[in-house]
Amino acid sequence: MTLRAIIFDVDGTLAETEELHRRAFNDCFAAQGLGWHWDQHRYRELLRVTGGKERIARDLADRGLDPAAHDIPALHRAKTERYTALMAGGEIALRPGIAALIASARAAGLRLAIATTTSRPNIDALIRATMGRDASEVFDVIAAGDEVAEKKPAPDVYLLA
Repeated sequence: MTLRAIIFDVDGTLAETEELHRRAFNDCFAAQGLGWHWDQHRYRELLRVTGGKERIARDLADRGLDPAAHDIPALHRAKTERYTALMAGGEIALRPGIAALIASARAAGLRLAIATTTSRPNIDALIRATMGRDASEVFDVIAAGDEVAEKKPAPDVYLLA
């Protein structure tokens, strides 16, 4: 079998981004006056839940609060805006070897794709901040979690890619 493409995940694969996501969630919660805070231990627990909106809903349910009583999509949009701003500050770098792997794969004629649970704005922010280019200039195909019905571990995002 001949290798024709490489499919990358984003968070934890291209770069270690989870701490920045956690900070963005907490900044967003504080800005909204919610009084919620996810420490590193709690966030690690919530990472078992796939997707940011889903994590917020789980946390609310675990607190005995009704997720339906909160505008979770709006809260998550605000978190994504904060994450994008933090990312633009240059706090995150690609994992060692990733830029070279991408360049080598491209030079070898391989197609490059992303298949991830994260949202397209998060992908765009990471690639712009770490590579100085639009994600669509680096990757031939980008399949994001907000573009499929079922997030990982369901195969939807891979089938889209």
